[in-house]
Amino acid sequence: MTVDYNKSVPPGDPSRVIGFDVESHLIKRGCLAPRMVSGQFANGTGAPIVELRQPALARLRQLLQTGHVVTAHHAPFDFGVACAEDEGFLRLVFDGLDAAQIRCTMIRQMIIDNARGDLKFIEDEEGNLRAQDFSLAALTRRYFKRFLKKEGADSWRLRYRELDGVPVEQWPVEAIDYAGKDAVEAREVFLEQDRIVAPEGIPGEVSQTQAAWALNLLSTWGVR
Repeated sequence: MTVDYNKSVPPGDPSRVIGFDVESHLIKRGCLAPRMVSGQFANGTGAPIVELRQPALARLRQLLQTGHVVTAHHAPFDFGVACAEDEGFLRLVFDGLDAAQIRCTMIRQMIIDNARGDLKFIEDEEGNLRAQDFSLAALTRRYFKRFLKKEGADSWRLRYRELDGVPVEQWPVEAIDYAGKDAVEAREVFLEQDRIVAPEGIPGEVSQTQAAWALNLLSTWGVR
């Protein structure tokens, strides 16, 4: 399927929408696509799937090749990590973007809020302006009144390099839960965004996601 980049993409079949997320080593100077540790997938039925690097890449490849919609929060980062692991993904990603298979909940929300005049600032319940927040935790809180715990001494957010190569069944339960929730929430936020704007879709979503991907590729390896 090809799409008109400037037109809206109507909501598709929710059963074909897969939430996706990666855990990785930390980003550093000259490397914004760090070593991948795991990939997480959520399809709305049962628990999310958490897999180590190679099985996750194989699953991601199959999903793109079979026409699924794969949505992630800050998708350029997640797919950049996949491409850094296997350059064969580059063609899949470009084709997936052209076919509106690869979607980004962060970019979608920016487009939605820009149309409302809320891209940079938003008015709180007391009438004060505060800086807009497009993190997955913020969108989960906004749409569902749920709180994703991202910080704290027991948070795994910045620690997945400790689990590189460790079989998932040997991971702490907290590490599995943290990883899986991001894929689940990315999918649920995506569907809620579609519900709010349905049946028209989000104008310019495809071209803006393509632009974000191009800019991400330009900055991925930085200036060494």
